[in-house]
Amino acid sequence: LFLISLFVLIVSADVYAQVRNNGMEVIKSTPTEIVISYTPLLQALDTLTTTDGGITYLPRIQNASVRSRRFGAPSFLEIIAPLAVPSPTGFSITSIQALGVKRIYQRIAPIATPYRDGEFYEAKLVINPALYHIAALQEWASVQYSGIARNRHIADLSIVATRYDAAAQAIEIPTKIIITLRMTGAPSTGTTAVKNEYAALQVLNAEQAKNWSIEPIKSLAKVTGEDKILSTGKWVRIGIESEGVYKIDAGMLASYGITLSPSEVSTIKIFGQGGMPLS
Repeated sequence: LFLISLFVLIVSADVYAQVRNNGMEVIKSTPTEIVISYTPLLQALDTLTTTDGGITYLPRIQNASVRSRRFGAPSFLEIIAPLAVPSPTGFSITSIQALGVKRIYQRIAPIATPYRDGEFYEAKLVINPALYHIAALQEWASVQYSGIARNRHIADLSIVATRYDAAAQAIEIPTKIIITLRMTGAPSTGTTAVKNEYAALQVLNAEQAKNWSIEPIKSLAKVTGEDKILSTGKWVRIGIESEGVYKIDAGMLASYGITLSPSEVSTIKIFGQGGMPLS
């Protein structure tokens, strides 16, 4: 018996307002440049005890998530905001300014390590000393292309809200960060009207997003007899009537007459039809 868990996250139209209330502000937005200011909103400094009794600390910053690539490594907190961009490569960060840094001379909490306890997993705080000694400082900001949403190219801007300086053994929280991004590439010749306000609210530079409309990929609704995309494999259309988190499991697929072996789970693909990115 196996379970296929695929989650489709439909984000509320309040995202843009929430991001702005999380200390992020668009200072300037033009077709060629966007300047963003971010001020971390520190809510608390939590004390966490490791499995060996050591005391560590983890800042609680509004809407920032704990990130790290390895269990037992120092945590860092990050906030991510989507941007509309002209093309998959038509954007770059030209400057990052940290206007002051608050230092807390304590050890930051490690990324929790999962341990199996019978049928369940338990997260334990175990410090890997080697990872704490070699931990490199995270750059305050980075940006990477994430895909297409509502006929617009989207990039994710990641801003570090907290990081750990291994050399100084200090937790660092920036007072304010100013990021400047440059946009390159001619605007598209498509429509300049944002057809769906729901889509416009998902990016920080919604006003500029209308300049970069792209021709949509042929949707499944317009597939003709000459197209072969649906001629192989098994296809199911699933309607999403309201926002929320949806799970596609083995039982749901069985109701559509689809039964998969465990080896076939990795062959599942989900295609959106003019919607936001599927997570």
